[in-house]
Amino acid sequence: MDVGYPDGEHFAVRSLMQAIPDLINDALEIESADAEAIAHIVDRLYLRVTGTKTWHCEASAFGIVYLSKKTIEILWAFVYAHRSVYVRKVEGKMISGDLDLEDDEELALPREMLSWVRSEEVLRGEGDMPAGFPVPPEAPEAGSIEAWSIEVTRRALQFHLFHELAHIFFANTDFPQLIDLEAACDAKAIEWITLIPTGDDLSRRRIHTAATGALVY
Repeated sequence: MDVGYPDGEHFAVRSLMQAIPDLINDALEIESADAEAIAHIVDRLYLRVTGTKTWHCEASAFGIVYLSKKTIEILWAFVYAHRSVYVRKVEGKMISGDLDLEDDEELALPREMLSWVRSEEVLRGEGDMPAGFPVPPEAPEAGSIEAWSIEVTRRALQFHLFHELAHIFFANTDFPQLIDLEAACDAKAIEWITLIPTGDDLSRRRIHTAATGALVY
């Protein structure tokens, strides 16, 4: 596997970018009928993290996967904001009905982050992640919002990366329509993630399935 990063840029999500090779190499631990094909794909994989200002995660027919820095920023902001809302409004509470987020000053930043993720600015590729947003620290405190958000963002990234590996896996397979191929790649990515050995740590398995099920952009 050959991984390349854009030069001459500041990376607010550097720690997540650096985790990408390990996230892909997790696929080599899978015990399934796909193991030999996965090893072949990963061994010959060219992955390029780009400075593209919009969401971009795509595999080419030549075994190259492109992942934009903005994709990582979007996933991080999305996860961090939702975790902040959960901790503030849901954790340890009995909840019924709608959650009122607008009048809670403690959630002003998470609201801003969620608005940014879905904004026209992001869709058009205007600018980077705002400077006032939290960034993933190198050594987060155990149990903190940052630590939880890093782990889930990593698994969300892994889902999208595995989806693109599945495109390479299915390169010589005919599908009736493009939507059928995309569904097959989603299913294969989820299958591979749930087959990553986790020992007895069921919380990690829950994180895998939560990330793959909830964080498709």
